[in-house]
Amino acid sequence: MFENEKLTLGVFLLAISEGIYYTFKARDYVYMEDYMIHISLLTMVIFQTFFLHVFLIEPTQQKRKNRVLLFLYGILIGLPIYYFIIHPQYTFHDAQLLIEQKEKVELPNKDNVEKFNADDFGWKDAKKVPTHGNKELYFIAAIKDENILYYTFNPRTGEYSSSNLEQPHETNPE
Repeated sequence: MFENEKLTLGVFLLAISEGIYYTFKARDYVYMEDYMIHISLLTMVIFQTFFLHVFLIEPTQQKRKNRVLLFLYGILIGLPIYYFIIHPQYTFHDAQLLIEQKEKVELPNKDNVEKFNADDFGWKDAKKVPTHGNKELYFIAAIKDENILYYTFNPRTGEYSSSNLEQPHETNPE
């Protein structure tokens, strides 16, 4: 019985650890949709572990508990493998640097944020947009020759395009 409790605690701690890792790592990828799959499965594992710990304590249920624990460990081992297979190749920062270097544009930063005012840059806080294929793309704004340009960047392939939302840049006369 004591050994089983250690296994249950191990599943719980491993699920919490993976959840923390995915949450911090997902920030680099602007919480792409793939992140939600991992968090959903980890939440299910945590609740299932709690259920096993609280309700399945009778000796007649030990075999069932062991099977469920083995299944939960399988999920926790499979999730990192799945994550490293499907996570995007480019982080949001990588995408910004690539566009900045290839297109010779100026990206928003703490020194030039006033150039990206709310009137000219309607999607000021947006960092990703959905596509028709139900995959998300990074949304990046930049300035070139006094124009604000909008780029969509596919973080899986590295392909990007400039959208036709180009408009002249004017500063607010306030």
